Amino acid sequence: MAAFLGISLWIALATVVPGLVTMAAIYGAFALISPLSIGSDIADLKGLNEWVYAGAAITTMVLTQSVGILLEGILVHQHCLGPLKKEVDVPEGIDPCGLTKFSLEPYSEYDGLYLLLAELREN
Repeated sequence: MAAFLGISLWIALATVVPGLVTMAAIYGAFALISPLSIGSDIADLKGLNEWVYAGAAITTMVLTQSVGILLEGILVHQHCLGPLKKEVDVPEGIDPCGLTKFSLEPYSEYDGLYLLLAELREN
């Protein structure tokens, strides 16, 4: 049950927060470019009710997440997010095995990230 709560929270945060930011940016752009376009004329159109606004908000949130996923896939596939290999220094006392330096390959780690998230075990 805790795994489903974690997934629900993750989906809510991954879609709602970027969606709200996108809607605020779109509203701000319209307010700067054409302040009259966000007036009450649109709100007075017949047939528009809270379900239409909720549907538009959810569509914006899902599209924002979809574009983000596509952009992430392209950037990772093209190796545009940083070096292929990185040396990491770990302060003493952090690693129980005493490891203080290791090589990290971010793109290889990224390949296993979604598999790790899909397993959803407590450990």
